[in-house]
Amino acid sequence: KTILPEYDSFEICSVCGWEDETWCEEYPDEESTANYLSLNEYRCWYIQQVSKNPEYTWAEEKGEENRYIFGFEESYGYLSGAYVRDKDAVNASMLICEMAAYYRTQGISLLEARENMYKKYGMFYQTLYSFTFEGESGMNKMDEIMTTLRNNPPTAIAGVPVVKFDDYKASTSKDIASGEVTELTLPKSNVLAFFLEGGSKVIVRPSGTEPKIKTYLTAKQPTKAEAEVLEKKLHDEFSKNFQ
Repeated sequence: KTILPEYDSFEICSVCGWEDETWCEEYPDEESTANYLSLNEYRCWYIQQVSKNPEYTWAEEKGEENRYIFGFEESYGYLSGAYVRDKDAVNASMLICEMAAYYRTQGISLLEARENMYKKYGMFYQTLYSFTFEGESGMNKMDEIMTTLRNNPPTAIAGVPVVKFDDYKASTSKDIASGEVTELTLPKSNVLAFFLEGGSKVIVRPSGTEPKIKTYLTAKQPTKAEAEVLEKKLHDEFSKNFQ
């Protein structure tokens, strides 16, 4: 009936990541707020994972929890380890306390530690933009935009060359220089990702709950000021696709 044995448990399947909820049982082909794909798509994903290992039932039974280290989302939810199945503010608060205690022994504050990290790895300046398309014509326009970007991906954005193009709906990752195409093993989703020379990135996807297309920009530069300049260029150039 649903992936989990207890219907409407709102727990998360440790095999495929599905969060059980009543609405999706009634509309198994629709995306929901909690899940990027439909229930039927997750069912297929679940079967694929289990079929790879007939003895594989739950991740923790096979030691899969040891593979998960740290995860987060755009709304600042964090989770480390596999002790719980969703974002955990208590866990995140403890991590911050541990970091503060550790860096105090090094004679620096958390802010100083962050600045040191930026100096070592560079500044990754991230922004999110939403473009609204109302009504039936808007939905058609969104489909056209995604189809155009999928079939005719840009070779550069704001003058920065695209070095890799990932299509999560087609499950393909293309290296632009060599032309080599490899398979993406994550669940299928209407998401496109453009990886730029130098470490910047542009991701685009339609919202599953609103008549919007969302773009996620990451501008990588040595300093925040330089990253902000590049981010504006990426935004100004890529936004032309949604006019």
